[in-house]
Amino acid sequence: MVADERTGSPRKRRRLLKISLAVVLLVAATAVALPIFGAPFARNVLIGRLERALHARATLDDFAFGLSGWARISGLRLEDLDQRPVLSLERAEVSLHLLPALKGRFEFELVLDGLVVHVRRDGEGRWNFATLPRAGEAHTRGRADAGDEALEPPPDVSGNLIVRNGRIVIHGREAETELRDFALEVALAGPGEPASLHLSAIVHGPTGPGGRITLDGWGALSPDASGAPSGAVSLTLDQLLLEALEPALAVALELEEGLPRDTISVEAELQLAGGELAIDRLEVTSTMVRGSVRGTVAGLFPADHVAPDQFAPDHVEPDHVEPDQFELDHVELRGPRFEGLTGEFVYVPDRIAPLLERWLPGELSGSEEETITFELNGAVGDLDPASVLAATRGWATVGFGRFRTEGFDMSGEIRLELDGGVAFLLGTIGANGGSMRLKAAVDLRGTEDSASWLEVNLDGVRANAELAPLLGRIHPLFAAANVLQASDLGGLISCSLRLAYDAPLELDALPASWAEVRKEHISGAGTFALSDVVLVGSPLLERIAAELGARPGEPMALDPIRFEIQNGRLTYGEPWRWTIGSARTTFSGSVGLDETLALRWTLPITEDLVRRHGFLKPLLGRSLEVPLEGTTRKPKLLFEGALSDLAQSALRAELADRVGAELGLGELEDITELDDLVDKVGDLLGGKAQDGGKEDAATLYKRAGDLWDKGEKQAAGALYERIRTEFKRSAVYLLHRKKIKKRAKEAP
Repeated sequence: MVADERTGSPRKRRRLLKISLAVVLLVAATAVALPIFGAPFARNVLIGRLERALHARATLDDFAFGLSGWARISGLRLEDLDQRPVLSLERAEVSLHLLPALKGRFEFELVLDGLVVHVRRDGEGRWNFATLPRAGEAHTRGRADAGDEALEPPPDVSGNLIVRNGRIVIHGREAETELRDFALEVALAGPGEPASLHLSAIVHGPTGPGGRITLDGWGALSPDASGAPSGAVSLTLDQLLLEALEPALAVALELEEGLPRDTISVEAELQLAGGELAIDRLEVTSTMVRGSVRGTVAGLFPADHVAPDQFAPDHVEPDHVEPDQFELDHVELRGPRFEGLTGEFVYVPDRIAPLLERWLPGELSGSEEETITFELNGAVGDLDPASVLAATRGWATVGFGRFRTEGFDMSGEIRLELDGGVAFLLGTIGANGGSMRLKAAVDLRGTEDSASWLEVNLDGVRANAELAPLLGRIHPLFAAANVLQASDLGGLISCSLRLAYDAPLELDALPASWAEVRKEHISGAGTFALSDVVLVGSPLLERIAAELGARPGEPMALDPIRFEIQNGRLTYGEPWRWTIGSARTTFSGSVGLDETLALRWTLPITEDLVRRHGFLKPLLGRSLEVPLEGTTRKPKLLFEGALSDLAQSALRAELADRVGAELGLGELEDITELDDLVDKVGDLLGGKAQDGGKEDAATLYKRAGDLWDKGEKQAAGALYERIRTEFKRSAVYLLHRKKIKKRAKEAP
């Protein structure tokens, strides 16, 4: 046989045929075996990747794929480290066209069926997904000033993402809110082409169905130099029941109280183009609040931020702030910013108060509708309250029905103005039947030259027992008025106060307690007057009135007072006159902003005082100064110490007169000369004993009191008797004569 030269020998042809057949069989076997035997390996790799990327435990029931570009998983579950569910998925199917993918064009379809997502916060307020890795940097966007740098074109991706039968479970403290029948459809048409979006869900809470959420829109990532996305969306929240939303809002807003049973509907139309979000319409309707917002949020892409101090104005004094003429200086800002964002809301205080209780320093009430209007311009900041206030310029007028806080019952309207990190408050409102004029500037810039100030003027404001702690920072007699249930504080207050705080002030520090405020940075001045005074139930006042011989319920009058605040203390400009009954008495000194007292009470030595303390007779008509120390909540009137000193002086004067007269020396004015005489005649003033100075009246009195308190009354009675007989002219005996005689007699 002769072989064909083109094909070679028959043996070679048979060998080539066998090799070709083997290759075909190998490829076919690989196409069949790889999905079968490679799926378990790929499944393990997928689980490992999920656990490392999401910091969670992952399990997967089944995973399969084909070389033609399809894959299917089922039974995917993710749990956090505390074995609580984070995500579960019944089934997912994805298909990718391989031939277009080889050319750089990705056409896909991804269907997620039975997706369940769990949202919760831990005890420290962190979300369960807070540890998830952040998305990588977005695709590099082209810029006009990019120069010759090569820009990677956006990927050519098209296809559909479909979520069916989904649920989002938001775990509250004791209940849950679910978004049931969650459905999502996203259709991508390719780079530069609009992508459509549809989302819908039914809200379901502990009380049952609570409304529906729908969202329709489109968007596109523009391939031009700006690289900014564009699109539009229409959002509808239809008849959402707040009571059903309570677990979700409790998690998001950390609410502690229940919400009112009310429904709310929201309709919004938004346009995004060139990095600007135009709010064409945003309307809210409910029985609690209704209103609308319009305006623009510009500079969304790129989100470069400007530090607040780069555009903060100089410090503005209150006289320069005109409520109706608030001008904004033109400043070139980068990053997200408000441009003419305006709105108006009408609300009923009684209905919205439960939502605001957590943040309000008092009680909001009122059954009539009130209005809030506002306009905002300027940087959005980092979307936290401090940065928004520090970087935003604009104004808001807030009407409120009735607001009660720390003894003030207020109503009216206030105006808030924001300018370069300084928040201004202005308003004239009703307060306790009178009026309160308020001006304040809260400097939130956080710079070294930060300075906040407050101006308050009260006219005809009724005092009450709830104001006692506040008024106690002016005088301790007020502070004690709310100690007992039977106490009362009344009168009409007229006051002007100007305070300055010359240090940085952070927003988080505003709701802090007074005890945490750094008092050394506070300075100021003011005046205070209280007419038609009613002050009942103050133990300190009862003590003072008793010493003055005033009867309970007698009228009392206070002169107006000027004061200054420096170095953390409020100091009276002149002695403050208080007329109690018919006695005129004064207070001088200072009250610390930390509530410590450094006062002196000056009272006249009257016949009533002499009747109780006969040794004061030589000083009738003069004045007695009594230290008032301690704190405003626990004042210490050192009356006995002052009487003891005065008794010493009175006895010295009497002794000098008598000895001088007996010896024909006249009046002894030299203390040294008098002391020499005292040493010779013995201790008539409660000092050394006449038996050689081993014991004195004060020591015996203390020992007797300790023994009496321990129940050793016989031994105590003996000491009291010694004081009565051996030290009857001492200051100790004169001050405690009734007590000493009584206990000496009662002792067994």
